[in-house]
Amino acid sequence: MHSIMRRRIPSSLSSRLASPLSRVISTKSEPVFDKRDGSKGEIDSARAFIEFKREADPYRDVAERVHDWNEINSGRRDPNERKVQAARCMDCGTPFCQTNTGCPVNNLIPEWNELVFRDEWKEASDRLHKTNNFPEFTGRVCPAPCEAACVAGLVDDPVTIKNTEYAIVDRAFEEGWIVPRIPRRNGLRVAVVGSGPAGLAAADQLNQKGYFVTVYEREDRIGGLLMYGIPNMKLDKKTVNRRINLLQQEGINFVTNAEIGVTTSIEQLQGENDAIVLALGSTVPRDVDIPGRHLKGIHFAMEFLTKNQKRLMLTVDGKLQSGWNREFVTAEGRDVVVIGGGDTGTDCIATSMRQRCKSVVNLEHNPEPPAQRSPENPWPEYPRIYGVDYGHAEVRSVFGEDPRKYSRITKEFKGNDKDEVTHVVTILGEKDPKTNIITEISGTEEKIPCDLVLFAMGFLHPDQKIAETLGLEVDQRRNIRAAYGDYQTSVEGIFAAGDCRRGQSLVVWAINEGRGAADAVEKYFLHEGFQPEVRVKSSKCNIMSAVKRPSAVLKLHATRDIERMDIAFNKTKRRYVDNSGAFKKFESVYLSKCADIRHIYAARKIKLRQRTRLSELTSMIPRHAFSCTDSHIASEVTLKAAVAHIHLTNTFQPVQTVNLAATTQSELL
Repeated sequence: MHSIMRRRIPSSLSSRLASPLSRVISTKSEPVFDKRDGSKGEIDSARAFIEFKREADPYRDVAERVHDWNEINSGRRDPNERKVQAARCMDCGTPFCQTNTGCPVNNLIPEWNELVFRDEWKEASDRLHKTNNFPEFTGRVCPAPCEAACVAGLVDDPVTIKNTEYAIVDRAFEEGWIVPRIPRRNGLRVAVVGSGPAGLAAADQLNQKGYFVTVYEREDRIGGLLMYGIPNMKLDKKTVNRRINLLQQEGINFVTNAEIGVTTSIEQLQGENDAIVLALGSTVPRDVDIPGRHLKGIHFAMEFLTKNQKRLMLTVDGKLQSGWNREFVTAEGRDVVVIGGGDTGTDCIATSMRQRCKSVVNLEHNPEPPAQRSPENPWPEYPRIYGVDYGHAEVRSVFGEDPRKYSRITKEFKGNDKDEVTHVVTILGEKDPKTNIITEISGTEEKIPCDLVLFAMGFLHPDQKIAETLGLEVDQRRNIRAAYGDYQTSVEGIFAAGDCRRGQSLVVWAINEGRGAADAVEKYFLHEGFQPEVRVKSSKCNIMSAVKRPSAVLKLHATRDIERMDIAFNKTKRRYVDNSGAFKKFESVYLSKCADIRHIYAARKIKLRQRTRLSELTSMIPRHAFSCTDSHIASEVTLKAAVAHIHLTNTFQPVQTVNLAATTQSELL
């Protein structure tokens, strides 16, 4: 088992991972722990999943937490208790927890569980951040499909992966291990529209690759769903701001109150950037068209949650500060009906409880889930079973009953002479498991009193304005059309990621898409693309025919005043020739055979003195690798001492020739 583990863990770490026997010996000085059979003993991680039971971090007591907006998590465990839970990880030969059936970002879960067991928390943080940009977010709000796919869960309770995840990252911040990483710049600029988890993940990845990244957010604060869509008791905004501040220190430029097409034009966005990533989210809510829909007191869940969070952030010592100029939707003293289950519905319930609602009912159109997995919902799929979330538990504790009413179809809203909603009329529905068609059951109508109705029925698609303005294709669900793994839209240089592409989903899937979109942008710049497959026919190893890949063409991106340069290699003269005419007033750039040179993408707005050393320039603009298949040069050429083009102000003379044999100490005249 442990040989498998060492194959997965990098060599720098595997040397520290010992056999089961040495692992027991190494823990002799540690305290003993209560085992599931009632005995006490030390941790032997080879048997920990057998000897120790799962102990997840409990939420704070309901009687306490419903009176404040602080996080519901109870706080940290003793580090030794964390080690026990981490030791329960079996280091499976096939870790389903980190596959797409488990973790969408493929977290290296067995590795950092092992490192936590060994008290190597900093190394655990490094491994965690290798695949997840924001583990402090997923560790708090993710439903943990990794735990649902845990192999231990087949016969017992799964490992507490989610708890260990946020324990690692929180400790890393507290210990000062997470510090700004300032990348070297390559001169290319990328705009990211939207600052939710997908947008932030894309921005983080692109920034670390050396691109100048600007994130545009239409709200007054950065964070998108993380800031205003998820209430503070699930994700404290101090945690969100901590990460945003770090990203800002690393060089990402954030622009708030920027609505594309209104405050910032599409032309400006395209003119100032070499690529655009759209991470708009799925923001158009699902609505109902039934009698009484026009009545006052009926709101969408996101409106309710957003306004509450904004008001909360503008309240200091119980007093509302200046700057609030929008109507506040409150549940205080009201009978609340939340239509729709899921996380958003639960958040509406919990928010209503903290606003001192009079009562709360949650209507769901699906039947009550089973207590155990059905044959149609096998492991390692996420289990569609009955559960009690934090909001449901709060209603049970305060009002004495579960707020959920299953198989309910909303038929009509009733109101008073002031056009205020007073009742919602429902009817029971029976769902056909094969067709998913719901049939109403006559005689089961029910009138539920309410003066506040919240729609938490999910989202349909992103706002269409940007897609229409840019001329982007959309799919049948009106999401932006872009293939998963490619993320390129129907317009070259524009990419889409997150909910606006795949539809509403989890925060962790948004991070997955943001990371993938960043990789796609880099491939776009490097022109590696997705090369056609080489097809080969063979008979007893004799190649009968073959389809070769097309020869690569080196394309260099320069400043925006030059749309694109085609630099083709001239085999006869052994030099690069500018086919596009962009360099027509410059001399050709010569290249000796098998040269090892650096091509520097010129950053805009870099003002050079009359005599600027190349070494000074390269400190601002790092080397940038590209692919080339020409026979005269290596397939991976690293340019070391050339400036293809530098956009200078009229004050300075342009660079006309760069000798590629020059060293980094050569001067630019």
